[in-house]
Amino acid sequence: MSNSAVERFIVEHISSVEQLEFLLLMRQNPRPWTAEQLAKELRTSLSSAKAKIHDLSQQGLISASQTLADAFLYSPPEHMQSVIAELARQYHERRVAIISTIYSKPAPDLQAFSDAFRLRVPPRSPPPAEPQPGAEEERKE
Repeated sequence: MSNSAVERFIVEHISSVEQLEFLLLMRQNPRPWTAEQLAKELRTSLSSAKAKIHDLSQQGLISASQTLADAFLYSPPEHMQSVIAELARQYHERRVAIISTIYSKPAPDLQAFSDAFRLRVPPRSPPPAEPQPGAEEERKE
């Protein structure tokens, strides 16, 4: 698995270290997890845990448990499992590099805000056409 595959996964699916920690904890301990359990385990707020669960669920990386209400399971698509395994390995061995990758990408809201101030040069319009001789005479008739 290449670093570029891991970097691409981070750019496309991971928005914070906390979100990565949620995903990796659920991968390492494959059982149904509630927001309360995740918040307690990772020492974060319940509202943050719910937001991370929502994000991971929307991306198809976790899914609702069929056996426990309000619980979720690690369940990424088959084609993502090897890149997540490599990400877990690299995070264990090169934590600072992975954290730097997460935070080096521009946040979508920040990028949109920044783009609003980008100076844009309007395209040049062609100079106005010279009136054709006799064209004015045709309009008068």
